[in-house]
Amino acid sequence: MRLREYTDLNSKKDLYIYGDIRIEISFDLFIATLEGLASSSRFLFRGMPEAKYKLYNSAQRLLITKELYKKSGSSDAQKLDTFYISLINKLIEELKTWNGGTVSKLLKLMGINEDNSLAYLSFMQHYGLPSPLLDFTDDPFIALFFAIDDCNQYPSDNEIDNYMSIYALATDTAVTEYLRGGFEANAIVEGENAIPYIKVAANPMHLITNNNPLYGVTNNLNIINQRGAFMYNSDPFLPLGEQIVKHTQAMHEHYNPLDTNNFMGRLMICYNIHKSLIPEIKRTLKEKGITRDYLFPQINNVTGNIIDTAVSKLTYTP
Repeated sequence: MRLREYTDLNSKKDLYIYGDIRIEISFDLFIATLEGLASSSRFLFRGMPEAKYKLYNSAQRLLITKELYKKSGSSDAQKLDTFYISLINKLIEELKTWNGGTVSKLLKLMGINEDNSLAYLSFMQHYGLPSPLLDFTDDPFIALFFAIDDCNQYPSDNEIDNYMSIYALATDTAVTEYLRGGFEANAIVEGENAIPYIKVAANPMHLITNNNPLYGVTNNLNIINQRGAFMYNSDPFLPLGEQIVKHTQAMHEHYNPLDTNNFMGRLMICYNIHKSLIPEIKRTLKEKGITRDYLFPQINNVTGNIIDTAVSKLTYTP
């Protein structure tokens, strides 16, 4: 089964603030907007190479595109949720025992509880295993790197094919605070720093940053330079944008049923950027030192690089 996509830019406006906005004149004029969002420290960012792509995580993509949900033998939503939880649990358990338990031993040496499922999910996310996490960063220009890094430019009569997108997730809203409080109260086992996945899965969403050492997600080199964070989405089929609107609207109806001031439940901004601006974006990223080598440090290359650089800086002293 194919993943669902947005059919046009107008179809995004009910899910995202500025969802139908097009950036197509000059990227230089847009830089100030991104720098302003970043300096506020109120947003996390994600870049997508195609504006039509919905915000599915890799575990959802596995479940849907491989039609693994058919293994549940049911179309009942609750049974499908249980099946999806089982799938994630199986992936975590396999990682724990892989190669004689190498990853588990590494996490233990880092002082991370072996039952901290978030630490395993973070590891899985950065090394290409399916997970229910979606990558974000606190730097919009790093998000732009990921938008253009896998971006295809090809002739198309469908307008949306000519755009990529940058998403900005607000992190200081009442909704995100509510989700954080509920998660930390119910998912973290006090005194043990354990975070069983079954308790994680009881939450519809959660914003996971490396600001909280209990989460144990700073366990690989990539997350450091990428300034990474994650958004957890427990739904097997609903992409993150739709999931956010669904639950924020439900919370609004529960806590503020009389407030009908055009509440849309939108916590994310979306900017659609025309692909013709990619050369300008590449120039900006180069000026900022944002390269693949910087974002994906290769530990195998460290020996030669350090030796060569150190030797080149030696000076003769008579």
